[in-house]
Amino acid sequence: MMHIHEVLDMKPSTIKEYFDGQSIFITGSTGTLGKILVEKILRCCPGVARVYLLIREKKNIPIAERWKQITDLPLFDVLKETNPKALDKVTPVQGDLVTDNMELSKEDEQNLIENVTMIYHMGAMVQFTDSLTLAFENNTKATYMLLNFARRVKNLQLFVYVSTAFCNMNIPCDKAVEEVIPATLDWRLMMKLLESQPLVLDALKEKLLSGQPNPYTWSKWLAEQIVNDYRVYFPTIIARPAAVCSTIRDPFPAWIDTIGICGIVHAAAYGILRIIYTRWDSYLDYIPADAAINAMLVAAWKKYKEPSPERTDVYNCCMVKDVSIITEDYQRYGRAIVENAPSKHIVWPYHCFVTTNELLYRIMFILLQVVPAALVDLVNLLQNKKIWALKLTTKMANLTRVYKKFIAVHLEFPNDKYKALNDVIPETEWDSFNTVYEDLTNEKIISFGYESIKKYYLKEETNERSVIRNKRRLFWLKVMDEILIFCFWMIGVYLLYKVIASRLPF
Repeated sequence: MMHIHEVLDMKPSTIKEYFDGQSIFITGSTGTLGKILVEKILRCCPGVARVYLLIREKKNIPIAERWKQITDLPLFDVLKETNPKALDKVTPVQGDLVTDNMELSKEDEQNLIENVTMIYHMGAMVQFTDSLTLAFENNTKATYMLLNFARRVKNLQLFVYVSTAFCNMNIPCDKAVEEVIPATLDWRLMMKLLESQPLVLDALKEKLLSGQPNPYTWSKWLAEQIVNDYRVYFPTIIARPAAVCSTIRDPFPAWIDTIGICGIVHAAAYGILRIIYTRWDSYLDYIPADAAINAMLVAAWKKYKEPSPERTDVYNCCMVKDVSIITEDYQRYGRAIVENAPSKHIVWPYHCFVTTNELLYRIMFILLQVVPAALVDLVNLLQNKKIWALKLTTKMANLTRVYKKFIAVHLEFPNDKYKALNDVIPETEWDSFNTVYEDLTNEKIISFGYESIKKYYLKEETNERSVIRNKRRLFWLKVMDEILIFCFWMIGVYLLYKVIASRLPF
């Protein structure tokens, strides 16, 4: 297959030149990483010919309106200031990954087949689910269907699949090297089961998981096998981001519009979660969102510079080896960060009990979560207000159950190939595409994460007046907290006195 630049009898010498004239089809563009990828391509690769975005209607909102809602986000402010006409290169395409032929219109289908040169498959069901069938349909079968469509694209030069660093959780994390690790299950057999006997998948869930912690990682594990099998038709790359945190630098620091696995940390910071199933020295591999996107673009450039049709290039986009953040760090720095700029959503001062003892965790969860939530709901009920505490507590319990195998261990994946991507970046483009962050500390990462959630996910005001108001509110919450703690101690002392007095002979 001829490369677009070779057809024009010129070879690109930079990443920007490599993307000149490319027509890129992106799935999952409404997700956090998808939005950042679109913005990055339009801003840093202005010579791109066209960007096609697969978007489905949601809640009867037309795709054009959904795309407008995305571009109205602060994420696109820098692009609008520097090159607003770049947005004209975007073509939203109505479709749905999990349906036959993505439900494309004949016109859109033909347009994509004739014009697309690169595909970034980022679409997935990222919410953890208990249903094996649902995860397989959305993450594995959808990838298979898109790969089949990709075979029909006439000038396709590259297929990039965005997987997850946690897709090989059925083996020790230090063995999850940057290559496609053969699965113990045949994805073709799973596909036949889904088509002929879909109920069997969930009925045999525990056996089929093959050591994977949940259906999400299982479905991404199998999807990687399919991508690797299709490398014989076109060049393939697999990017495996770890837990995605906020941007550090690009297009500006501290942007993210989702919580993800960091939701547990923020729930504790906001006083919602007071017991966590983890250890103080545990850590989870992570990646700043902008670093992951840079890696995906540089990986495409490297694939062009160093063709490897015999293999799928795999990159574990992870950074915990460079800047390690343990649970204790979240408490040490998080408390100070929260108190310096408290959120209006804080329901109680930070108190968090940590344990990996299953029995102790269950007992403390009842005492520290369920009982206070029941009291809050009782007060709200007596005042004819909306009850929410027990419902939220149930969500926290489910969140902890789902993430238990992630947050109570040391998860650190090999990332040598990911780090080596920096070696192929042209010197003139280092500032635009590198994944090296000078002076990056765990305190800064935690601070950016808190700021991004507060400002862009919860959409809170950050002016001086709101900060003063929230600090005043937190002050009184702390006063109430101290009073309650004092009362509990006094009750405890009184009960201890009564017990001792009852046993004395006088």
